[in-house]
Amino acid sequence: MRSTRKILAGGAVALAALVSLVQAPAALAAAAPSASSSAPADAVALVSPYDAQSFKNQATGRCIDDTDNGFRTWSCNESNAQKWNVISWNDGTRQLRSVNTARCMEDTANGFRTVQTCNSSPEQSWWVKVWNDGSIRFQNQATGRCIDDSSLGFRTWACNDTAFQSWF
Repeated sequence: MRSTRKILAGGAVALAALVSLVQAPAALAAAAPSASSSAPADAVALVSPYDAQSFKNQATGRCIDDTDNGFRTWSCNESNAQKWNVISWNDGTRQLRSVNTARCMEDTANGFRTVQTCNSSPEQSWWVKVWNDGSIRFQNQATGRCIDDSSLGFRTWACNDTAFQSWF
């Protein structure tokens, strides 16, 4: 069973919160493991799921949003639908759980979605890369695809260095 501890006091959502998503600088210099890597069965959560954060796309200006109306990006509004609890596993990946619905982001061969049953699977684990401008990119551990928001929609796609895959 994974245990947790708080990463930040209160619910502050700031650059410090984004930086807390990433691994130590030495670990960031190393390439992310292959998409076939998986979390160890005895992985331990390093972060409490109680420090909610929102994620705004650098290119579109929309925030990741999960409601009964769907999983999408939407005009940023600071609602719980746009807040995500971030759990950090000891392998360096993160799980993203909606404050509003308690569903977790998941990427599989069947697509990108949120699911009610959260678990420690690679499909629900995300590598985080920090860009020089302070924005971040989420890469799924199972599929190797990155969260992308563009005119083609909110989806996962082959990772690249565009603003469509950069989040603040």
